[in-house]
Amino acid sequence: MTTPIAGLISQTSATPSAPLNAIQALLTGGYINNPFSATIPLYVDPTGPAIIGSGTAMALAPGQTFYIIPNSTLPVSVASTVANHPFIAVQWI
Repeated sequence: MTTPIAGLISQTSATPSAPLNAIQALLTGGYINNPFSATIPLYVDPTGPAIIGSGTAMALAPGQTFYIIPNSTLPVSVASTVANHPFIAVQWI
């Protein structure tokens, strides 16, 4: 059985484009959602720091959700082109 808990953070860094871990590693699942109220993409990277334009960072449009790869050995990182971009992160332990 899994228990949903809040992700590590619920907004991006105060420094635009700086990546932060939003979901820890070795979880049974979870998701990151860029709310419909957002006006810009949220960048998500399950392979390392979410460096915008890196080729591994995926842009989530407003309203889109990224589902966590179960039992990944890497945390999931997020970034945005603006400071303090809010999002929803839920992880299942």
